[in-house]
Amino acid sequence: MTGGAGPVLRAFGGVSVIGPAGPVDLGGPKQRAVLALLLVDPQVVVSVDRVIESIWGDDAPARAEVSVRGYISNLRKALASAVGDRATIEFRDRGYVLDVDPLEIDLHRFARAVDAGRELRLAGDLASARDLLAEALEISADRPFGALADELHLNDVIAQIDQRRGEAAELLTQARLDLGEHDALGPQLLGLIARHPYRERLRVQLAISRYRSGDQVGALRSIEDARRMLIEDVGVDPGRELRDVEAAILAHDPALAWRPPAPDAAAPAPASTTSRSEERRVGKECPSLCRSRWSPYH
Repeated sequence: MTGGAGPVLRAFGGVSVIGPAGPVDLGGPKQRAVLALLLVDPQVVVSVDRVIESIWGDDAPARAEVSVRGYISNLRKALASAVGDRATIEFRDRGYVLDVDPLEIDLHRFARAVDAGRELRLAGDLASARDLLAEALEISADRPFGALADELHLNDVIAQIDQRRGEAAELLTQARLDLGEHDALGPQLLGLIARHPYRERLRVQLAISRYRSGDQVGALRSIEDARRMLIEDVGVDPGRELRDVEAAILAHDPALAWRPPAPDAAAPAPASTTSRSEERRVGKECPSLCRSRWSPYH
């Protein structure tokens, strides 16, 4: 998937470009902000008007367009010194286009890894799915765009990224449950729940992992914790999935037991908290970044 080296254009943890000798100087915040907008939409024209509005809002100076041209010129030099012709900025249709393989950008490698991990799990390649989804979470560990996020009004993009992180967390956990790794899941799941406290499926998966590890009391306690959090913080009762798993645990339902996946078979349906049809539905209903033509963050 990754082809070895990591992405050279990065948004997670702050906008940066990585050359052979490490990060290159990208100038001040406004210049970095221009690159951030291009990273969201590689191979797509980002109009000059959109750049100006994103950077200055209603307070754009009279010579804003001249300033943008200067930022673009500096960014072209920085990219050329760092990555040569692997990433260039072109002027087209009164806008700028970042011409680059999207997998050179961490935002897009992350999105592609989530999609590919989902498909691998559906195809029954659980180990590959696990590894790719773990990579997706590692890529996206830091806040996207750093301090520029609020200035650029990229809240919608960041919300989509957070949605994809939660999706990746659920898919990774399910792949590990399907592989029988329930005994080792506790610490990772607790960390994922801390980051995505309102995703009920993660809490269902925690209960199943504890039950399969022989801790029925802990499994029921995790469901009660989820119920309390949902009622106190959100004002809603637990969803059907959480209630069904609680009932299954109390009944010692055999369907909760782990079954080794059959060789070369699709991901097992029994005791899976996410059905194949449900995963495909989520994929269809997910924001456009789930099924990108390589500008997923609109």
